[in-house]
Amino acid sequence: MKNRAILISLLFLGSTSYAQPNCISLDSVLKIVTGKHGFSPSLSAGDMFGGSVHELSDLDGDGIDDLIVGAFRENLGGTDRGAVHILFLNTNATVKSTAKIGSGTGGFTGQIDDGDHFGISVADIGDLDQDGVTDIAVGALRDDDGGADKGAVWILFMNTNGTVKSHQKISETAGALNRPLEADGRFGQSVCRIDDLDGDGIQDIGVGNFQDNTGGSRCGAAYVLFLRTNGTVRSSVKIANGQGGFTGTMKLPMMQELFTS
Repeated sequence: MKNRAILISLLFLGSTSYAQPNCISLDSVLKIVTGKHGFSPSLSAGDMFGGSVHELSDLDGDGIDDLIVGAFRENLGGTDRGAVHILFLNTNATVKSTAKIGSGTGGFTGQIDDGDHFGISVADIGDLDQDGVTDIAVGALRDDDGGADKGAVWILFMNTNGTVKSHQKISETAGALNRPLEADGRFGQSVCRIDDLDGDGIQDIGVGNFQDNTGGSRCGAAYVLFLRTNGTVRSSVKIANGQGGFTGTMKLPMMQELFTS
């Protein structure tokens, strides 16, 4: 199958122009594709490499920040299971080396099933387990824990070489979430770090559940998860129509078919 040259364009920002609002100038653009700029992994048509991208705080300790890149339809170990690529960068944004994480790969031993879309979202969540190494969160919005396509988030405790030291899954049936999720809600479609919202010394995360039906069909919801250092959930808050102090009005989304195939 013909390799797909997708995917990541790194933009080097030059001087900002204030003549018009929201205008910037670019010094240069570097596109990272298979076989160029140090990126050697083979990508196949439909992998969706670059479907999610997040800065990673200098995982290997060389003084240069790195990248997490999701390929949520990569067929690693099975159809559309998904994968995550760690890109260790040079200062010119070329790739020094890479590591892949997915089903049976990169030290990851969690169960990913066909169609889970592991890597649909990725985030640097800081040093959650306080071992001196940055950790990451990865969404798998079509995980079937508790019901079809309810979704999940994986907390990956990392080694400095981009492999996984250990992991913790958060879903309806794992990670002490202790709350029901809707079938086809797709918890994990987005994930982000929240710096210690409750002041307990442990960073927290936000998780999108964009097809949640609270207040109307697919109006969506977001969860704030207060974490423990082992990646399990100490408590959580759901923010949706009429919940979590949210008083805005959400309507049926225009992009109803997003990620439904």
